[in-house]
Amino acid sequence: MLTGIRNLQLSSVAHYHQPAGVHPRARAQTSGHICIELVTGGRGWVWHEDEWVEVLPGSLVWHGPGDHTIGRSEFDDPYRCLSVRIRFQGGFQRPFPRVTKWEDLDAVAQFTEQAVKLAYEESFDSQLLAERLFAELQFRAGHYAWAAGRRRAPEPLLLAQQAIERDYAKSISVEDLAKLSGWSVPHLHAEFRRYYGKPPHQALITRRIRAAKVQLAATNNPIKQIAVECGFSGASAFCTAFKRQTGVNPAVFRQERQLGAG
Repeated sequence: MLTGIRNLQLSSVAHYHQPAGVHPRARAQTSGHICIELVTGGRGWVWHEDEWVEVLPGSLVWHGPGDHTIGRSEFDDPYRCLSVRIRFQGGFQRPFPRVTKWEDLDAVAQFTEQAVKLAYEESFDSQLLAERLFAELQFRAGHYAWAAGRRRAPEPLLLAQQAIERDYAKSISVEDLAKLSGWSVPHLHAEFRRYYGKPPHQALITRRIRAAKVQLAATNNPIKQIAVECGFSGASAFCTAFKRQTGVNPAVFRQERQLGAG
């Protein structure tokens, strides 16, 4: 479940249709704003983790502060999406992959129609609608991630995943993981996304940050020491990765957890 978010307020709901023959203008989300795009048709791409990720009907994309909305479209088959923009207070931590999928396209169509209809019904409580849309889309993203995690991964992929879990603190590269699995780097990358919802290098960073969280909450070890012991090249790289994934820097995370423990 998304944590740190409170006081949801609906900014807008729209069923957006990208014009043919041009790309959309990707919009960055500012602090205190979330945009959720649920693709209802066509084909597009969103910039995520230094690459363009394809989005198709049913793709569900969460844009938190600093993220950009869908930025490319198929010229001959432009994407359409339900766009839900919400203002909130607090921090933003996403416990599931940024791009997931709502696989029942009939349900997607029904949800989109109802969301847009209620958004323009002046007598309907906009606060209630914000909470309803947010909860449903969060559930769909979380359910997809959960179901994906329960699928039996191929043995080569399990070997790579086990290496990340076991050797995260070592100097291990995606090339090393590919060699261990017996797959090429592109194939490993594609299979990681298919089964785990993220590329292998992001899975490695997530594992390192998980280990760092334990140290931050339970010890007074210096940030630089924690960074190195968890596999980062130094404190700067660690702090950047930690804040990008959690929304706060390591010092703030430590302060919140250690004060809360008392």
